[in-house]
Amino acid sequence: MKIKHFLLGVLLVLIGHLNVYSQSSTITDVIKFNLQSVGPIVTDAEVSGYYLFYEKDKVNRKIRAYELIIMDQNLNKIGSHMIEASKYTYVLDAGFNNDHLMLKLYDIKEKSIIFKEFDANAKNINSYEREVSSLEKLVLNQQVQTSSDNDMGFAPSLYPIKNVGFVDYRAEKLNKHGFVIDFYSKSGKKWRVDSNDSDLLEMATFIYGDENIILSNVIARKSLFSKDTENYLLAIDTKSGKVLYKKQLEHKLFDLLVLNGLESDAEGNIHLFGSFYEKGDKEFKSSSLGLFAMKLNQKGEIISENLMSWANDLGKFLDVNHQGKIKDVGYLFIHDIVRNADGNVYVIGEQFRKAADGFGIAASVLSGRDEGVVKMVTEDLNIIELNSEYKIQGINIIDKEKTNISLPSGAVYYGAHMLSYIVKSKGGFDYEFTQFNSDKSIFTIGYTDYKKIKGSPDKIILGAVNYVDSERSHDEIDLNSQKNKSPLRVLPGKTGNYVVLEYNKSERSIQLELKKIAL
Repeated sequence: MKIKHFLLGVLLVLIGHLNVYSQSSTITDVIKFNLQSVGPIVTDAEVSGYYLFYEKDKVNRKIRAYELIIMDQNLNKIGSHMIEASKYTYVLDAGFNNDHLMLKLYDIKEKSIIFKEFDANAKNINSYEREVSSLEKLVLNQQVQTSSDNDMGFAPSLYPIKNVGFVDYRAEKLNKHGFVIDFYSKSGKKWRVDSNDSDLLEMATFIYGDENIILSNVIARKSLFSKDTENYLLAIDTKSGKVLYKKQLEHKLFDLLVLNGLESDAEGNIHLFGSFYEKGDKEFKSSSLGLFAMKLNQKGEIISENLMSWANDLGKFLDVNHQGKIKDVGYLFIHDIVRNADGNVYVIGEQFRKAADGFGIAASVLSGRDEGVVKMVTEDLNIIELNSEYKIQGINIIDKEKTNISLPSGAVYYGAHMLSYIVKSKGGFDYEFTQFNSDKSIFTIGYTDYKKIKGSPDKIILGAVNYVDSERSHDEIDLNSQKNKSPLRVLPGKTGNYVVLEYNKSERSIQLELKKIAL
């Protein structure tokens, strides 16, 4: 067993078995930094650089000076921008849309959300600001209280739309608790779609977006504790903000839950993936029966579908040692769905389940309060390999040690899928990244794992599952501990590389190093 962030917080990468060059960059005079505030810049599928945002100086008692730095793929600084803002400013999310970078900031004192848009050289292009709603503030403040230097802290809410703009999701008290979707184009144009006309409690999540359409999955119920839920797709015209359709995906035998979208094809058809459940399990409380792939036309009509059950379809591709695991997969959090140059599709997921938290139960008994009596356990990484027609070609299960993630009080009332997004916001999953070369003939899936070795010190490894022209290989790289107990993050890099970031709080510095992966 492991508690991921405690261990990752004390580690720095040393690759003893790879005697190769190392490029690095050091940032000094860092007053405050959070691992949420750094990420890759991806241009046409390939990592082209990195952004990093940190507190650099104290202007006065209330105001701080923050710096945004943009680096190229070799960690050379290519631009920076200084921002003066409240000392209570946090980075909620960020994204790069193949052209511009957007930062989403939260000023907890002024109760405002600030959007800052930059070009690839860190020049500020646009800025937007809005007030935080009471419901949104409740959610964000809880995330602020539970975040730290070591974890990601905030749930994803800002999504880049390639070469067009950014779409932002939030909860808001409307007619009932509902959602608001805001779009910001690179030309400065904005639109808003919300659930104000609904009599139901609704939550929207991003599924797919391009220059023509933004697709969301909406889960609706009559009240917070209602067991009767509805699940429908909401399609919005990207340019105008006009609602194109609202449609429930129906199947005569199963209930469907959309999890991810891939891409639209030449005809404008959208390819969706998700889980299917027993008919009537509209709360999706039980384990899924398997995965589905589906193609929709521009009107939201189903053109084709393919259901893949854990027991019958996927189980055929496993050895005896993994048969039990796939039949009892529990829930699968889909991190990414990608297509390579050969047209093959790879579904990258991680198993998770709810479990009783013995420590939380004991604390609840002693205190008389709900101290968090459930926890989430993340387990093996699953890579499902499909051909261009979404027929199963194989499944690769990466055995990992289990990870325990403590959950906030009240989590016992949430469904497993809602909890999975909390786990993701806390950085509780072991999946780290998927990275491509420019023509998508090579890609790497990176994950971290804590290994117990009898008679030897325990170790953290970076696992790299590599696909070169659809041929798979697997590499494991030691992430060995250092004297400095510094928060660590692993980032994707240019082809055949990855980046390790170490934040040394005592020395007020951030160190980034480019390391090799054996392909």
